[in-house]
Amino acid sequence: MSFSLEILAFPILTNRARYHTCFIEIPEEDKPIAGIEVIGKYYSFARFCPDQARAFETTSRLLDRERLSIITRSPKGYIVWRWEPEAILITNQASKSQATQGFCKVLQLKTKVPTCEIQVPDLDKPLTAIRVSGQYYALLKGVADHQAAVQLGTRMSKWGDRILVTPKRKGYSLWIHEAEAQLITTSGAT
Repeated sequence: MSFSLEILAFPILTNRARYHTCFIEIPEEDKPIAGIEVIGKYYSFARFCPDQARAFETTSRLLDRERLSIITRSPKGYIVWRWEPEAILITNQASKSQATQGFCKVLQLKTKVPTCEIQVPDLDKPLTAIRVSGQYYALLKGVADHQAAVQLGTRMSKWGDRILVTPKRKGYSLWIHEAEAQLITTSGAT
């Protein structure tokens, strides 16, 4: 195992911009499976863990079997992903349709969305957020096109994330549910 891969033995990816969901083919599976792509490497779902300690135990067991893994956060815990060195990315629509359809909610608003700042346990910096039905949603990114915003939100929601799409002056904003958010301040509108 090379030095650079040893560093990746137990990473927890908290920034959703650092990985992308996808579908991959691996030799031992008949159908494409859900996965993530991180720096050009593909990982398949290994296990959901309700807490960080169990996620580390799972990655340790995988490492004992010489399988590298990565951990991501989900609204209800952690997901362990195992590296698939022989994975092939699936890009055609027919394979994607075999996956569970995600859901994201588009809010039709006539006024600007009031924002606030929240703090979440896995990040040091505060996040810009909105509050909807008593729940906080952190700003994920802006997208110029309505269809692109809904497609991205739907794709992300397949992993259990709740996504909202709101209109803004030029384009749309995507917001991701933060179950453990704490309100810091209330600010202006986006």
